[in-house]
Amino acid sequence: MLDSRNRSIYTFHTLYKGTFSRGDMMKKKILPVVIILIAGMLAQCASFDPAMFKKKPAARITGVDIESITLNDITFLFDVAIDNPYPITIRLAGVSFDFLVENDRVFSSKTSKEIRVERQSSSTTPLSVTITYKELARAVSNYTKREYIYCTIRGDILVKVPNLGIPDVPSSLKFPYSVKKKVPALKPKLALKNFKLHMPSMQEVLNSLAKQGSGVSPRQAYGMLDSLLSGKSSGSQGIDPSKLDIPIKMSFDIVMKNETRAKMNFTNCAYNFFMDGESLITGNTDKTYTSGSTSVIRVMNTFSSRKISSNIQQALKKNSADYKLKGQASMKLPASVKKTPLLMNFDETGGLNW
Repeated sequence: MLDSRNRSIYTFHTLYKGTFSRGDMMKKKILPVVIILIAGMLAQCASFDPAMFKKKPAARITGVDIESITLNDITFLFDVAIDNPYPITIRLAGVSFDFLVENDRVFSSKTSKEIRVERQSSSTTPLSVTITYKELARAVSNYTKREYIYCTIRGDILVKVPNLGIPDVPSSLKFPYSVKKKVPALKPKLALKNFKLHMPSMQEVLNSLAKQGSGVSPRQAYGMLDSLLSGKSSGSQGIDPSKLDIPIKMSFDIVMKNETRAKMNFTNCAYNFFMDGESLITGNTDKTYTSGSTSVIRVMNTFSSRKISSNIQQALKKNSADYKLKGQASMKLPASVKKTPLLMNFDETGGLNW
């Protein structure tokens, strides 16, 4: 019986012999191709030395953290480390996740995206898994009375190996894991309160008109804005506010109430406020305070009268509008839970009356 190296030489001899039977022209064309083919076959055979596969790959979870939260769910970030001592590329084929709270399975998930791990190297891949507060609450009968819950996450890391036919080198490897994580009990609700539009002073109107070199009468411009912002039926009095650049202040409170005992201590917030589909203000604020389970983020910002389109004028006349509030608030947690600030993403809509 021929071994792999002798089979390759035999194949070369057979091809070479067949090639010369077809004439000198064919010899010159095919011989280089055959040589390259055989060289590759021999190199591949050499790489199949079983001694190079004695040390096995390893996989583990090196870290689990709370990546971010929303008003509805929490996202965990897992660091999956793979060590590949093999002289070939292997793949992280998937990770399964079983979330348990007080020994009850709450949620299961599995990733299937394949990630290459190059030969004789190590890599760490971050994987995100999201679970809703409702799913967590179902596992804990007194969830609203908790400040924290303790999760056990366990599963398997699946690694795929090219099938080379080498003894004791399986085409797939499975690595079980189990980690624990302390998680704040969260069930937050967002409300927008104390909305107000602030009328600019006559001096601010004078300064703005002078700065842009407008010929509009300051008194008329002031009257126009007073009429619009107070919702009077007299409207814009023939002056288009979008042609002027007068600053108008807006203020409101973002009220976050958590329906559990966990405190949400916000430190700052980035936001974008829309009225009837149009962006009016964008900014950051660090004006926050917490009382019990309620946190308040105070927003005070300025927009230009240039943003008072016909659509916004109609909303101002009615003293009501639909709003959309998008943003990201930063929350501080104990270091035993998360060392860096936890980000809460929100994208809420509703109706306003003022």
